[in-house]
Order: sequence, then structure tokens, then C-alpha cells
Amino acid sequence: ASASTTAEMLAALPEGLIPPAGASPQHRRLTDILALYRAVFLNSTDPVAIIDREGRYLEQNVAHELLLGYSADELRGQSPAIHLGEEMFRSLASELQQKGTARREIVSTTKRGERRVLDLSAFAVRDRLGRAVCYVGIKRDITEQRRAAEELNRRFEELQVLYAMADSLGQARALDDIYDQAIDALLRAVKADRASILEFDDDEVMRFRAWRGLSATYRAAVEGHSPWKADTRNPSPVAVGDVDLDPKLPALRPAIKSEGIRALAFVPMLDGNALLGKFMLYFDAPHEWTDAELRLASIVARHVSFAILRHRREAELQNANRAKSVFLATMSHELRTPLNAIAGYADLLDAGVHGPLAATQKDAVRRVQANQRHLLRLIDDVLDFAKIESGHLHLEISDVPVQETLDGTRMFIEPQLRAKDIEFDFVPGDTS
Repeated sequence: ASASTTAEMLAALPEGLIPPAGASPQHRRLTDILALYRAVFLNSTDPVAIIDREGRYLEQNVAHELLLGYSADELRGQSPAIHLGEEMFRSLASELQQKGTARREIVSTTKRGERRVLDLSAFAVRDRLGRAVCYVGIKRDITEQRRAAEELNRRFEELQVLYAMADSLGQARALDDIYDQAIDALLRAVKADRASILEFDDDEVMRFRAWRGLSATYRAAVEGHSPWKADTRNPSPVAVGDVDLDPKLPALRPAIKSEGIRALAFVPMLDGNALLGKFMLYFDAPHEWTDAELRLASIVARHVSFAILRHRREAELQNANRAKSVFLATMSHELRTPLNAIAGYADLLDAGVHGPLAATQKDAVRRVQANQRHLLRLIDDVLDFAKIESGHLHLEISDVPVQETLDGTRMFIEPQLRAKDIEFDFVPGDTS
């Protein structure tokens, strides 16, 4: 025993650590040290295993057994390739032989077939001559940490995609620009191979509006198809992981497979709860759709639906403004023309062209002239309101002749009041 190293004894130590009768104090002390090392090894919360020089398991602690699921008897004599795979094991063995240590992340498959990400720290235990007696591997399960990190990265990428898309859609002015930005966002967000956007037309038929990577033959074959009816309220996405296995696509399967598409998803675009159209996402190989992918695609769909509706309503507003401008121009022309004619005839009467007028007749003519001017001012006021809306109205600040304004008002309302037998008195104010 005195010629053996601690490592050699640890590698071959039996379950019982009781020293033989008559053992020397040195031997007893060495046995106590080995017992301590073994207790640390067995009770460590980190999975630890010992491999012999031939690359076969000698022993593992309880944490290692719980990690991989293999009992001591099942693992003993096996190489780590049983859970790492032959390629990874050879790579680790080569590094340990060359450097004596290895530190890396590895992927291990448990006895139950679960894939675990491990942080492995391995080193060679050497004798006094520097020869490797065995190898010790200490593992730490970091699967959940990696999943959390991947989820954090995924959400960060989602936020980047959504921010870039919202910024682009906010600046897009043409409908084609909105479609292009939406397709780009979909491909970045879901990492699909292809994508398209379809909307219902006036006949409630789904029509392609934009696409990437789809042939004209394919578009003609599938245009009009939808998993939802036009009046479907608040529909949910529909995902097909493998076109060959889905029973709902028999009529379209030849066209889909001919296009090289193996997986696809229908993502509704909504106006409130009403169906506006759909996004299509395509993969060239079978794809296992995740809830996160469909959720992100639905968020993109909501943003794009809002942008499309905003564009439509802006277009409707522009059309309404144009119609209003045409109406105002027409009104100005159609009303001014007869009013100007009335003014001309009234002026002729007032000038006595058709003979002298009695005092009452002249008063009536002046009332016609006053009302004609009032109507013209009303027309001008309507046009002024239009100028205010367009920001083109220029105000002129000046004194207003109050007496003249009141005279005009009296001439306008006095006939109406007298027609209803309402007594009306007009008393001019002091103009001095």
C-alpha cells in the first residue's frame, strides 16, 4: 500500500474501508484519508464519475446516477459514449490525453431519452511518474439555465423585430410598402422559408396581395382557399406541421407538395373580431410549430392589420376631402351664378332702367339686394370653413361698421317677422 498513490487506491477502493488487523498507523491514516475522499465523492451534490484508463466507467456518485438514470451496475464497464455519443466521447478523450484537462458544455442523453445540457469539468489523476491512473468528470446540469437564456434571447429578438416592424409600418405610406414590411417581419420573426399575405375582396374571396418565394402556378391553384369563412368571428391560427399527415388538405396537397412546401400555417388578420385576411407561413421541411411562433405571428398580424386599416381610412378621408372640395367648388359656381344675376337685375331696377320706382318698390329692391349680398357672404363663410380645415385661411383684422351691419340684419329679418305678424321696431343708435 505504501507504493500506491491516493488515486490508485481511490480507483480500486472497496465498499468497506475497515483496515486489516495489525495495520500500521500510517496505513490506518491513509485509509482514513481515503474514507474522507470517498465520503466527499459519494455525497457531493454535483454529479461525479470516475473513468479508467481505457475509457470505461468505474464508479459514479448518487447525483450522477440521478442525472443520467443509469445505476452503478448499468454504467460500470460502459464508456461515456453511452450518453454522449461516440463523436463527443472521442473528442473529450483526445483532449484529456493531450492536455490532461477538459472544460466544455456537452449535451447528454439520459436513460429516459431526455437531452440535458451539462457543464463538464474533467481531469486526469496521475501517479508519481505522471501516468494517468484514471479520469474524474464533474458535471453540472445547466439545461434550465440554457433554456432561460434561449427564451430571453428569443424574446429580445421578438422585441427587435416588432420594434423595427412598427417603425417601418409607421413610415409606410403606400399599401405595397406595408405588405413588404409585413413579409420581412414575418420571415425574420418566425424564420420561415416563405410567406404571403391574402385579403378578402369585395366578393369575399381570399386574394394574394403580397408573397415571397411562391410561383404563379401555385398561387393560382390555392387562391381563394381559407380555413375560415368570411363571417368567422375571432378565428385562431391553424398550423400544419406536415402536409403529408394532415387530413384537411387532400384537395390542395398535390399543389402544395409540387411547390416544395412541407409545413404551413394560417394566421388570421383581424379588424376587431372580424376577419380581414390571413398571413401564410411556409417551411420547406416538416416543422413543429410552437405556441411562441404562432403568438408572435399573431402579434405581427395585428400590427399589419392596423396599418392596412389605417391606410384604407386615410385613403377614404382623402377621397372625402376631394369630394368636399368638388362640392364646394360646384356650390360656389352654381349658387353664385344665379345670385349674381339677381344682383344685376336688382341693380337695373334700382337704377330706373325699367322705369321709375315708387318708394315702396325701391325699398323692396334694396331688401333683395341686401339678401343677395347676405347669401353671397354665407357662401363665402362655407368656403372659409374649408380653408380653415386646410390651414389656408388668412384673417384680415379691421374695424366693422356696426350701423351698416345692423341695417343689413334688419332688412333680412324684418320681412320674416312681419309675415308672422310679429311687431318689429328698429331704432338706429347714435353714430356720433
